[in-house]
Amino acid sequence: RIVGTIVTKNSGGDATYAKIVAARELKIPVVMVQRPSMPVGEQVETIEQVLSWLLSYLDANAK
Repeated sequence: RIVGTIVTKNSGGDATYAKIVAARELKIPVVMVQRPSMPVGEQVETIEQVLSWLLSYLDANAK
């Protein structure tokens, strides 16, 4: 057998599913790779909060 293991990203699409089905039929191990979680940044919900955050950010970085 030429292919020993299939490494694929977990995109959830039809192409990923087809690879898994084919690998199972051929008894080839599959390694699913998932993108790491992004760290949570500051969040705002209103335009007023956006403007307040932006002004604070610009003021802090202007010095």
